[in-house]
Formats: sequence, structure tokens, C-alpha cells
Amino acid sequence: MKKKDYIIILIVALLVFGSVGGYFLYNYLRSRKEPNLDVVNEKMEIATRDSSLAEGKAPVYTDVSADAKGLYPSLSGAYEPIWDQFESYPIEIACKESDILEMNRYLFGYYNPVETDDSQTPEGATPTPIPTVTIPEASEGDNSVSASYKLIWSKRYLYIQVTVNDASKDCGGEHYFNQDSVEVFINEDGQKNSQLLVGDAFYVVNRDNVRTSGFGAADNFESVVYQTTNEEGAYTGYVVEMIIPLLTIKANKNASIGFDIQVNNAREGVNVATLKWASDYIFNFQNFSSLGTLTFK
Repeated sequence: MKKKDYIIILIVALLVFGSVGGYFLYNYLRSRKEPNLDVVNEKMEIATRDSSLAEGKAPVYTDVSADAKGLYPSLSGAYEPIWDQFESYPIEIACKESDILEMNRYLFGYYNPVETDDSQTPEGATPTPIPTVTIPEASEGDNSVSASYKLIWSKRYLYIQVTVNDASKDCGGEHYFNQDSVEVFINEDGQKNSQLLVGDAFYVVNRDNVRTSGFGAADNFESVVYQTTNEEGAYTGYVVEMIIPLLTIKANKNASIGFDIQVNNAREGVNVATLKWASDYIFNFQNFSSLGTLTFK
């Protein structure tokens, strides 16, 4: 064999071993990927100090329709007949008003109904004012908002449509929790841990299609929002459609993940009502122990 042939064989061998080594190195580094904690709220005591975790509650299950023969919604911002093929699931579990106030307390420093803090005030000095928040009365009543969702899956994506019936508009709050908005929580390994890990993520879209993502979520998820009207043309609510990538798994038939959807209803820049699909636990953005179970069928 000529020297030239040995050189060619050596080059081919190096390319093969280099490719194989690169593949295993890539998967090793990917397995060690940490969640993006830059978007995690600093006040992690919500997850550790709350005593009302939904431990022991039976999970809520839903069977997600198969992938519609490869036809997926395009997020056109208008009615798409493909959604008619799939079942609608109600989002109807109401969170407690006390939990809404507690969320505002931790996130924004609001306390209610306490207005002054005497504990740190020297004798004879003026008490330190504390910001307060009062939940305003919803103009149509607390039951004025209803919602439902549909979901389609493919190997790599979840396609979600959430229909919210809410005739009043409010995105004036400083945070999405105090805006008309939809939140989606996904736990890809199905373990529903209280401490969020790789594969845990949440996604938020408000009524104005402003997107927010948290933990290991992909920031480039897609969404569109369009309004709904009645026969007289009056505004009745809005529809959020989302395409969310699966980060650490490929969806397979009969596999399950942790899942929940939350709808926030705002008035005067404050959350007045929160509806969820799986449980009334409002602190899911830092604790996934109360998620429901979504099964791919």
C-alpha cells in the first residue's frame, strides 16, 4: 500500500473518531445544561414558606389529541378550521383571593390591609408607611370571566389555543400577573418537583401579545392574540395561540408530562381573579408540585 493511501486512511479515521467524539461531547454538555435563572424572581421564599402546597391531591389528567396528520396551526391570527377537530378543556378552578393578595405581597411589596409598620419604629417616631393593594370589585362580578383550551402535539412542539371570555380589557399592571394574561406551565420529566429543574418552564402571553418566559424556557416561543366579538360586533374576549418547543424530550404516544394553564383577569391594574385547569395553587411559577398530568394520545 502506498504512503498516500495510508495518509487518506488516517484522515478518514480522524474524521470519523472526531465526529463520534464531538457527538458524545455535545450530548454530555447538553445533559449538564442548567436552567436560565436570570428570569427567576428573586423572592424564592414563595416556594419554601408557603404551607398550602397541593401535596396529596389527585392529579388532573387530560389526553392530548395526536398530531393531526402533520397539519398544524399556523398562528395566522384568525380562525383556523384545524382547531375544530380537537376537544376543548375548561379552565375553571378559581384561586383564592387571599392567595392573589399574597402573590402581590411577595412580588411587589404590597401588604393588605396593614398600612403601617410599627415594629421597626423608635418610640415617638412616625411609623413607616407600607404600600397597600386592594383588589377592586370586578365590574361584571368574579364569575364574569371563563376560559378553555385546546392542545395539539407533535414530536417537538405543543400547539395551544386558549379562549378567554372577558369583555373588559386591562393590561395596565406593571407585571403580567396584574394584566389580562395566559400562563402555561410545563414539566417535561413529569416529576412535578417543588424545586424547578432542567425541562421545567413557564410561558406567558398577555392580551396585547407581550411574551414572558421563565426558568429553562425557550425565549423564542411563538404566539398570537386576536379578539373575539358577538353577533352585534361587541368585544367579548380574546384568543391566545402558542407554539411551545419541547426542550429536553420528544413527545411520544402514551407518554406524560406535568402541565397546567392559568388565566389572569385584571381590573384597574390589579389581578381580581385567577382561573386554572389543574389546581388552585397560584405559586406555580416557582413550584411545580401541584401541576396536572398531560398524556399524549
